[in-house]
Amino acid sequence: GAAGGPSGAADGGGPMMMGGGDAEEDMDEEEKDEEEKEEASRSRTDAAALRAQKEIFMKSLEQIPGLGKDRSQYLTEDKYNEIVLCVTEFPTLSSKEKRAKYSQGHAWIKKYKVLSVGNSRELILNPDFKGRKAGAGANEEGGEGASGALDQSVVISHAGRVFDDLLKIHVAGGHCKSKTLWARVQAKHGGSIPQEVTLAFVKSCPTCTVQNARKASSA
Repeated sequence: GAAGGPSGAADGGGPMMMGGGDAEEDMDEEEKDEEEKEEASRSRTDAAALRAQKEIFMKSLEQIPGLGKDRSQYLTEDKYNEIVLCVTEFPTLSSKEKRAKYSQGHAWIKKYKVLSVGNSRELILNPDFKGRKAGAGANEEGGEGASGALDQSVVISHAGRVFDDLLKIHVAGGHCKSKTLWARVQAKHGGSIPQEVTLAFVKSCPTCTVQNARKASSA
């Protein structure tokens, strides 16, 4: 009987110690679940804020006269896709087909090139256009050098991607101001994103709006 007591206490102590470990593990799991929920909530909040910003931005573009109209450097997505197709197939068409399909075909193939990167095709400014130095974007067929060529090229934006193009440059620059953003946009996207569009983007940025409001109130 006496031998049984210590043995029973030892047996009883084991499960108690393990039970404490299980409780700690449960707490760790709960904390992890809470962190994941908070992260998911932040992600949803950030996504909702971006959607709201994009809506404000796109509506503000409707107030810019002549934006996206014929002959405008700011391209609609349909016009962009038409130019990509033209530059791609123009050399294979007969003179009659060229005239029938693309009234601006000759101008487009002088101004633009198409760079294949993976499964996508990017429209870039021809490095030789209007005296530009050759070299950037020369690897038109893709391959390992395509991504590098794209980084060195003036990449043409359009209405369907302009928000994302501007967001990338703006955030990478630490929410850079209008003049700095405009200079960087010109270097990366040329005239395909007009200055008025860049200014509208900065005005739509909630972070920049709050910062400007604070500066104005403390002045």
